[in-house]
Amino acid sequence: MSSKLEKVLYTAHTTTVGARSGHGRSDDGSLDVQLSTPGSGKTGD
Repeated sequence: MSSKLEKVLYTAHTTTVGARSGHGRSDDGSLDVQLSTPGSGKTGD
């Protein structure tokens, strides 16, 4: 099943380094997250 995209509201670009134990950040800085491996017990902030 597919659905038709009505209107694009926002387009973002991100950079992620370090894979599952890395860091991701959007170009405009509105998203900035620390990633952690699932099951590692570490928080991904």
